Amino acid sequence: MKKKITYTIVTLAVLAGLVLKLYSNKQELKAEARLAEQITAEIPVKAEEVRIMNLSENWEATGYASANQSVDIVAQISGRVTAVHRKKGQHASAGASLLQIDASTLKSRLATARTNFEKTKKDLERLTILKENDATTDSELEKARIANKQAQAELTSLNEQLRFSQVRAPFSGTLANDFVEKGQVVNSGTKLAELHDLSLVKITVQVPETRVSRLHSGDKATVVFKAIQEKNFEGTVSYIADKAGKGGNFEAEILIENKDTSIKSGMFATATFKATTEGVRLAIPRKAIAGSVLNPEVFVLKNETVSARKITLGKSWGDLYSVTEGLAAGEKIVTQGQINLVDGVKVKVLN
Repeated sequence: MKKKITYTIVTLAVLAGLVLKLYSNKQELKAEARLAEQITAEIPVKAEEVRIMNLSENWEATGYASANQSVDIVAQISGRVTAVHRKKGQHASAGASLLQIDASTLKSRLATARTNFEKTKKDLERLTILKENDATTDSELEKARIANKQAQAELTSLNEQLRFSQVRAPFSGTLANDFVEKGQVVNSGTKLAELHDLSLVKITVQVPETRVSRLHSGDKATVVFKAIQEKNFEGTVSYIADKAGKGGNFEAEILIENKDTSIKSGMFATATFKATTEGVRLAIPRKAIAGSVLNPEVFVLKNETVSARKITLGKSWGDLYSVTEGLAAGEKIVTQGQINLVDGVKVKVLN
């Protein structure tokens, strides 16, 4: 009997212990829940305002320098070179004489042509008066007109050839090469010299297709040359090809003033572009995007709570993305602490 009472007392004691343990665990869970609620109500985050800004990005392209104006000077008439006024490496102003081709034969032919023209002119005047008095035929008058026109054409042609006997620079520049000497006989079409204008140079670069849509005529570029390391040059984009080349790149040209002619044709150049968007864009930092940029969303902050919102991104500019849909300027978005957030939770902004 005593033994049975002892077992009963032990059992009751164990049950009482279990009850106390369960009660204690329940109280701890309630305390943890209250603490979790308190923590959830004060999730620390950092936030920024969505702003409208000009987006820009620097990028580079390489190429080579060349004269903005370059021309081969060729003979327009045949004859002997009687004088050379400019040699390779010398500067020539626009219109300056480079060389002289013998014009003695031309001058003789020109004198004859002038005399012939005057004769045909007088014949035409005489026959015109006779025709008015019915003293000649229409046929004779027409022959006189044709002869006068032919004589005038011959005179004009010889005057033009005489002008070409004096070979002049079409623009100011430097003779890069000369190919004839005094006394040499040249034919029409013979290459006489090369003239380059280096006061303005162009840098021809290759622009990848991923960049060409951001490049426009008039954009500025900073150009450096491997051979002129102590100086940067400012240039302006003057040309962008409409069609890609064999490598899928688009040719572009940059014009640079080169008054001291320190930049020479063939120099290797690196151009840095700062392409700016047309107008302004809504922009957010990459760190504000929750998830991937393929399915982006942000947490929008309002009245100390956040709500998840899907957005549509535009182009990326470094660590910034333009936003085309889903946000408005002035709204605040979470930029740090998104990992602990759910829709509707309260937050505490630290910045």
